[in-house]
Amino acid sequence: MAAPESARHPAFPILYIMEEYVRKALLISAPLAALAMAWSGAVQAQEPFKDLDKDHWAYQAVVDLQQKGILIGYPGDYFKGKRTLTRYEFAIAIRRLLDHLPAGTPGPQGDAGAPGPPGPSGSPGPDYGPQIDEIKRLVDEFKNELAAQGVKIGDIEKRLDTLTKDVDAVKNRLDRMVHFTGDFFFGFRGSESREAFVDYGGALGKPNSDLFTNVDAIHDFHLGVNASLAGDVKFKGDIVISNYLAYQGGTLSASGSTAGSQALNTAGMPEVVGLYQADLSVPIASIKSTMDVGRIKQQVTPLTMWRPNWDPYFDLPWYDDGAYVMDGVKLTSKIGSVTSQVWAGAFNSVTDNQGNFMAPLIGSSKGLTGYNPSPFAAPLGGWPSLCTPGVVPASETAGLHVTTTIGHCAEIGATLIDFSANRAAVTSVDTAGGTAPENLVVYGLNFKFAPAGHFMLTGDFAKSVSQDTITQGDGLPNNDNNAYLVIANYGSGGLIGTAGTLYVDPRYAAPGSWAKVGTWYNGTNVDVGFARVDYRKKKLSAYVGADMIEGARDRYAGEGLGIGDRAYDYKGGVAYRINKTWSLTTDYEALLADFCEKTTQNGFATTKPSEQFLTFGAGVNLSGNTVLKVAYQIINLSDQNNMFGSSANANVITTQLAVHF
Repeated sequence: MAAPESARHPAFPILYIMEEYVRKALLISAPLAALAMAWSGAVQAQEPFKDLDKDHWAYQAVVDLQQKGILIGYPGDYFKGKRTLTRYEFAIAIRRLLDHLPAGTPGPQGDAGAPGPPGPSGSPGPDYGPQIDEIKRLVDEFKNELAAQGVKIGDIEKRLDTLTKDVDAVKNRLDRMVHFTGDFFFGFRGSESREAFVDYGGALGKPNSDLFTNVDAIHDFHLGVNASLAGDVKFKGDIVISNYLAYQGGTLSASGSTAGSQALNTAGMPEVVGLYQADLSVPIASIKSTMDVGRIKQQVTPLTMWRPNWDPYFDLPWYDDGAYVMDGVKLTSKIGSVTSQVWAGAFNSVTDNQGNFMAPLIGSSKGLTGYNPSPFAAPLGGWPSLCTPGVVPASETAGLHVTTTIGHCAEIGATLIDFSANRAAVTSVDTAGGTAPENLVVYGLNFKFAPAGHFMLTGDFAKSVSQDTITQGDGLPNNDNNAYLVIANYGSGGLIGTAGTLYVDPRYAAPGSWAKVGTWYNGTNVDVGFARVDYRKKKLSAYVGADMIEGARDRYAGEGLGIGDRAYDYKGGVAYRINKTWSLTTDYEALLADFCEKTTQNGFATTKPSEQFLTFGAGVNLSGNTVLKVAYQIINLSDQNNMFGSSANANVITTQLAVHF
């Protein structure tokens, strides 16, 4: 007979017996035995009951209670588990449990002695508060039977009240303790190609003759500190020791990608020691708000403020959360159904010994490439307008985001954010022939309807306005700087269908994360329709999807994607979990472009560049918190008429080990 899941929790062993042997009358006494076994000392050992089946799921629980002296059984060492207990018999078991309760509060404490050395941290114990309350109810229910056995109910109630206070004191002390957490990542990456190539993350790869030479060795270690202070103040810190922040020229801010640099070898990735987060959260009860001060994280919606995952090769969840890191302050308030966030902060102070590693990029590229110089970046001799002519790192921000619920039907949000850039960076872009915003204001509106049966609808609308200062415009028109994203989901059984539309004007310039197709991130001047179907059931999961991308507004004027230009992105994959330890994955993506006549290295011609990526992966769960992953990717880049420089074939292999503790 299988035990229900609730009965298998180790903190409730008495349920093993209650379900099978004591029936409904005993179901409420689950905490009784948990406390008994936690507090009682072992009585004289005795042989297990003769009529117990060692293969029964409740066997060990009965033996434990027998050794604790809670269950004694019947003459002849028999348990007689199929016999329902009477109220009187159950009252005897309760009395034996009460005999194990701690004594009352001891006398006055003497003077404290010299402090000893700190001992090792133990694992947190179970919360016995609800179990003590349950025993109180049991005592009240069986007070007549207990009184008949000579139990003084008043004394028991006092002992239980004292015990409740002691448990609360212990919980309060534990809550005030500092807790440490950690994450460790270690990875290798090698590539093989006869010519320079652009990898799946949009970074430039160098020629290399062998997968196992010039291998990048990457590591990243985080030590988290969490503390609850007086007045419900909380602190969350994160110290990082890493060469990953220097990998790919600064993966988090995409600065390496915009520079066209690739992951260097170990000698080229210096060690970084820095502060990734130091968030002091202070409740302000008078206005029902919480203020976060220090080095804090912030993201809003995909179209307004959301950091892209610039590194698709390695999985580091603590970086892949979409949040930008800033030094500043954030006030979060909730009044009724309205929740608001107001913040202000600086990105240019979030630095390490290699410079800034968390700067959102503002500006527009007027092409599929968005923030990246890919595909076939300018260092390959490609199309300069497909680099980042108007993109600069933001140095400061201030913003407001308000959400409210409308009954149980929908959630609606409104956003206003201001970003400012360093004047020197803007001047550098302008000198190179681009036009970068020195100040950018982003307006947004988002909604999410509550699921209606199997159907759900979400949307995100935004407008970015470039300005000379926060109060002074730059004289440019504001009719080509809009964006919207609408997604519909339908799920039934193991199938989930997703369809939607994305539109981004050529001058939309917010630091969000709205699309990645092939090597291209956050394309502007695009009109996209997309669909995807996911299947997940037991050990197998699979997906197929397709995007159709068209130029939104601009006709060809040397600015990249325009009216009449199209690109098609097809993707699919399968994952199979062999067992609890092993899993296998296969993914394929093909991006096929069809451009009208453009300026290429072979003259003014029609061109159809393409990108294909085939990836095989394997995962091994070495333990509950340690995962090993290996992946091998085949890359084919075809550049007809040398529009972007050249074609290329490459192989990339990665290995990573991640541990959370």
